[in-house]
Amino acid sequence: IKLHVTTTVKKKILITGGNGFLGESLAFKFRDKFKVFLASRNNSENQKKSLITNTEFIPMDVSNISSVRDAVIFAKPDIIIHGAATKFVDLSEKFPFECSDVNILGSTNIARASIEKKVETVIGISTDKATQPIKNFYGFSKATMEKLFLNADKNSKTNFLCVRYGNVAGSRGSVIPYFIDQAKKGFITITDRRMTRFNISLEAVVAMVLLSIKNSYGGEILVPKIPSFKVLDLAEAIAPECK
Repeated sequence: IKLHVTTTVKKKILITGGNGFLGESLAFKFRDKFKVFLASRNNSENQKKSLITNTEFIPMDVSNISSVRDAVIFAKPDIIIHGAATKFVDLSEKFPFECSDVNILGSTNIARASIEKKVETVIGISTDKATQPIKNFYGFSKATMEKLFLNADKNSKTNFLCVRYGNVAGSRGSVIPYFIDQAKKGFITITDRRMTRFNISLEAVVAMVLLSIKNSYGGEILVPKIPSFKVLDLAEAIAPECK
């Protein structure tokens, strides 16, 4: 009698911008179900996040097509979650070439390498700032990524899709920790009392990405319904004494 032992092979996920807040969070959530690779050009942070999440890291610069190809060849991913980006509105206006290199050229390189290496699914992480009317270069660069991926989906066997959402509560560079730090100094700065922001929990973002992986919505942009708030109300909730 011959015994046939079958084992379930984990699918492999490559997360670009892997040492960021979202990349680290996704690694924690997905590492049991998938073989996770974190990819970024900051190798010092790569090593730290690799140890924290118990996942493997790959040095990769999305603006360099050779670097992207090398990473995809090494990881052989079934799925790429493309989160690498220049994310700050002010920096994107001040350094538009850097924003273009990372957000537009970088997304182009990810798409090309994914098609060449027959990656199953590519998920682009977008932003509410890509919604019309677009008022800054960061939003424009992300809208370009969305259009690029959706067109690539029509012309390849790789499933390309995007998820678009607002600010993740407590993420790196978000307004909540910024206000908390300011409140410790006795003040909070608001540029316009009428300002509002969309806000989404990390759990909701992870659920949306997981949903897109399970269903492979090729050629689609997933946009969840998320609440908004007045920045003034948030500031008063964090530090009522600064009112």
